[in-house]
Amino acid sequence: MKVTKSKRILGALLFSSLFLAACSADEGDTKEQAAIEVAVESDQLEQYFTDPTVLEFTKSVINTEFKDFKLPAVYGGETIDTSKFEGKPFIVKYAYSGCSACQQTQPHVQKFMEENPDVPIIQVFNETDTKESIDNFLTTTGTFEHDLMVIDNQDVKFAETHKAKYTPSLYFIDHNGNISFATIGSVDESRLDAYMDLAFNHVPEELYTPRNKSNIIAEVENKK
Repeated sequence: MKVTKSKRILGALLFSSLFLAACSADEGDTKEQAAIEVAVESDQLEQYFTDPTVLEFTKSVINTEFKDFKLPAVYGGETIDTSKFEGKPFIVKYAYSGCSACQQTQPHVQKFMEENPDVPIIQVFNETDTKESIDNFLTTTGTFEHDLMVIDNQDVKFAETHKAKYTPSLYFIDHNGNISFATIGSVDESRLDAYMDLAFNHVPEELYTPRNKSNIIAEVENKK
């Protein structure tokens, strides 16, 4: 996928009294912050993010090329090849079945998928996961399996390639194959909608129709 060089200011979004929960690849970890503002412009992030972990991660990946991968699906037996999504936006969620924040987020991800069937979500599980651990994860969260679930491996090294030190990590890939937004921590479906509009509001309308654009604009205008 080709990287588009020009930077884009896609907007800003304020979340007051937001608690960010994320699991470290090395140990369980929960971080709290009073407010998070999100902007998709790499050289302006310092004035928006108050949590250094989120800031470091987001700065390291946004406006960069998403590296395609091929991994066998956990369910269904197909091979997931992200290059086949070229030309349309999609989302990747990196998770670990034993991560409490991932478990908390999964029901919201499922509801989001049901409400937004035109925006695929590929769920990449940590390479230490197995089909059995993912089965248990789905049972624990009361959610269903789908055919875009895969497990990272030493050949692909998704976590290393995309600097995923925490779970869940979310990547929003636009129609040009660039990571237009990324974040870490637990989310609900309304925040996923907001993040998605923020990330994809430059995508042609025939490929993506904004869900909450007016709400995002209102938040930005109120902040000025």
